[in-house]
Amino acid sequence: LLFQKEQTNFLMALKPEDVTQVRREIINNVMATDMAQHMSHMGTYKGMVEKYGHNEEEWVSQGASAILETQAMILHAADVGTSSKPLTISDRWAACLQEEFFRQGDEELRRKMPVSPLCDRNSRFATSQTGFIQFIVLPVFSLLGKAMPPVQHLVVEQLKANLRVWEGRK
Repeated sequence: LLFQKEQTNFLMALKPEDVTQVRREIINNVMATDMAQHMSHMGTYKGMVEKYGHNEEEWVSQGASAILETQAMILHAADVGTSSKPLTISDRWAACLQEEFFRQGDEELRRKMPVSPLCDRNSRFATSQTGFIQFIVLPVFSLLGKAMPPVQHLVVEQLKANLRVWEGRK
């Protein structure tokens, strides 16, 4: 619908090859937020980090593929990264997320479906949150921190502090 009207088709002024590139980037970035793609993105990006480290020239020399993977990892980090915020912010996000998950679990029960992980009201949210941080969020930001050292110092340290708080809440 957006592209059917001249006044809203923001791609209209681009050359066809640029439209193709923009479309590829949009799809890649949307797919980066799909948790089913988590391990695949982590594996691909880990290989790149091991090869190029935090050498900016090496990353730039790889062209579009390195840019696309980096964009995907940054967007994935943003998608899962609320637990890396200062505790006053991350606690509010965690409460909202907990309620969303519990409502999903309630609906699954109502439909007589198996309750998805993290969605059971009878589970301990602190345990779930600790696992999510340890096995999803911390590895994402730690990997990004190897390519971008400020991420290690600014984000990973906050994430570790928050993890200690969640472990204390178990």
